[in-house]
Amino acid sequence: MLRANLNDETDWAECSEFWRTYSTPQKRSGLKKKHRRREPIILCGHGMRIRVDHNTLLIRAGFTHYPQKSEEIRYFPGDPNIPDRIIILDGSGGISFDALNWMAEQQINFVQLDFRGRANFICGISGQAPKPDIVQWQLGIRSTETARIIQRQLVEQKMLASIETLSAIFTNCPSTKIAINQIRREIDKIRKLPGSAAYRTIFGLEGTCSGGLF
Repeated sequence: MLRANLNDETDWAECSEFWRTYSTPQKRSGLKKKHRRREPIILCGHGMRIRVDHNTLLIRAGFTHYPQKSEEIRYFPGDPNIPDRIIILDGSGGISFDALNWMAEQQINFVQLDFRGRANFICGISGQAPKPDIVQWQLGIRSTETARIIQRQLVEQKMLASIETLSAIFTNCPSTKIAINQIRREIDKIRKLPGSAAYRTIFGLEGTCSGGLF
């Protein structure tokens, strides 16, 4: 049992050894299950690193702007809130084989997307395929109004996030206000599109918006 007050090197050594050897708790009948909230983690930027450090998964996020502090995230085996997916959005860096094995043991999917959102690489849980029911649903709504509604929502959310990013990072830039106004005009156009609008039209508005940022 860990003590609350760590006053000497012996206590620190015991604490460190506990976390170093920490593993998934064994299931025992009659005990209430831990709350699990597994959500994906999304990484981007340059210089990303994913590796195993003392039986934990250590993630170093990439650099997206200057100045920016290095950010590290550490996950322990068996954590009930461990991510179910690690998604890489177009960037640079590296991942070790040990990290891939660790993720497979903890049932974490690894996905790499290019700048267009297309999957370059997908590493499933212990070699398993995607869930058939989800794949079937995605195929079933393709080229339907439901799919176009989802596309419009995703593009609109991306544009709103761009406004937040510009407002937070480029506060004193003279062209920030111009870019934000351009994004808002494109958002209005998306909201006014008819339900039958083709996905190319939606992505065209997104492209116009991106061009206005540069």
